[in-house]
Amino acid sequence: MADQISEDTLITLFDSIPKAFVQETVKVYGDANSAMEFLLQNGHDQAALDNLRQTLQPAGDATSADEPIAMMMAMGFSEDQCKQALKATRDNADMAVALLLGDTGGRGGRGVRALFGGDDDDDSESEDIIPTKRKKPSAPLVSHEELVKIVDAAQHSVHAVLEQLTDNKGAPPDIPDEQLQQLTSLYDEIIDKFNCKHYWDKYGSHRSDGQLVLLGAGDPVPNYYANVVDGSIWRRKVLSLAGLRNLVLYGREIFSELKASLFVSDPNAYGRAAGIHKMRNLTGNTVDLDTVVLRCSDGTVLKTINERNKAHGGKQYGSGDEFGESEEAKEIALNTAKPLLDGFIKDFKLTKAQTKSRKIDLPNNFSKFKMHVASGSGDRGKWAVWQYVNQGVNTFHANVPNMHDVVGALLLAPFAAARAYLLCRNDEKMLEDFFENAISDSCFNQKWKALEEFNLELDSRDTIKRLLNDIQAKHQDVFTNEFFNNDDENNTNEIAEMWKLVQGQAARSVKDKKSRMVSKLDVTAWVKNPEEEI
Repeated sequence: MADQISEDTLITLFDSIPKAFVQETVKVYGDANSAMEFLLQNGHDQAALDNLRQTLQPAGDATSADEPIAMMMAMGFSEDQCKQALKATRDNADMAVALLLGDTGGRGGRGVRALFGGDDDDDSESEDIIPTKRKKPSAPLVSHEELVKIVDAAQHSVHAVLEQLTDNKGAPPDIPDEQLQQLTSLYDEIIDKFNCKHYWDKYGSHRSDGQLVLLGAGDPVPNYYANVVDGSIWRRKVLSLAGLRNLVLYGREIFSELKASLFVSDPNAYGRAAGIHKMRNLTGNTVDLDTVVLRCSDGTVLKTINERNKAHGGKQYGSGDEFGESEEAKEIALNTAKPLLDGFIKDFKLTKAQTKSRKIDLPNNFSKFKMHVASGSGDRGKWAVWQYVNQGVNTFHANVPNMHDVVGALLLAPFAAARAYLLCRNDEKMLEDFFENAISDSCFNQKWKALEEFNLELDSRDTIKRLLNDIQAKHQDVFTNEFFNNDDENNTNEIAEMWKLVQGQAARSVKDKKSRMVSKLDVTAWVKNPEEEI
């Protein structure tokens, strides 16, 4: 867990930034640690802070009285309790009230004890110190088998988006309301299972994290950053789950709004409560709508460039920033970005006027292109290619997203997580693996990648292909280089030896979708093509 820093410490650390701006940033976030992350990424960028202030405004019918402290004091709470509850919930009055009321429905419930301390036995294993009663109760879940069918149907419906991605034949397909209710209730179960002492201890939960499990489907999700200073890992994982739950309901709507603006990364291209703003409000985070084409600040990249240049008598760079200032870096970035920009133009069938309006027109003669150097997020989406330079960061960006990530993050991830959970639901060891590796506390691009990889790993378990791979790896004393060199072109010896080792064992067939005995035909097919699914 990261130590909490004070506002005064933050002012000292960022003495090159006006004190009033630092104080304003802390006020927007509600704590100095989160404000520090903003300042590291954006510096003294008033436009970025103003945009963020708008983004963090509660949505929907959440309580946001002009004087929330007076409102809560009228309910019988002290001024100190009200202030601490607002601080814990980042000035969301509705969530602060829920926290103060706690899960007993009245003053002095577990929510209050979790925030302000209380009985000596608050940390005992027999009593949860984190409240679990939501404003919107979960619907009773159907059987496990029916849930699997619902998740499969939802995944099938959103996969249709891929077939209509670059045309205008309508919005992504709807999912029946009763199925959406089952899916959001399944997420309630996931969050409830994560809400226990084992995971509080493992991921460093703070007492002030307790109010997060009161979030219901459709509620705004507090903003967070994927880093080590933004609260506990437990907090970020719960917020990740709450965001995924909201994407079950709103992912297709957000996707349609982004598509209507051709997935531009400029936040000003969307209405205040639409597109990227809606995603941040409902998930606490966003998906990247630009693509990094060169990371000059990556030590591996710098080493590779220097080694290549050394072999050809080229320049050696002493730092990522020095490399980032070079014409060589600019040329690499533009050459990498050009096919991405051209591919986006072709896929979405953009006219020259649309290409210019979308700000992805790049001249064939790169010498005519002036690279814009940005220092804040407010510059996103305004140049075909730009460079971002800040403390410890030096990257080049293309003004188009990785569409696989956008589709995955908004449309596939919420159902991929539900699928993975159902496969792990009844096995404690697998469930631990699910919370550790499937639910990433990073940005939504990485959340989707983690879920995609985790589901692929689940699919490979107990398969015929996995069994054959494992058997050959286990018997390296048999399958030596000499063994393979002495085999004929039909791999007769390998097939015979593998069949001898696997005969009588059962595994799951990916093609048949059921477990069965491994056959010699399976072994032959695997030997001929180890990558083929069996």
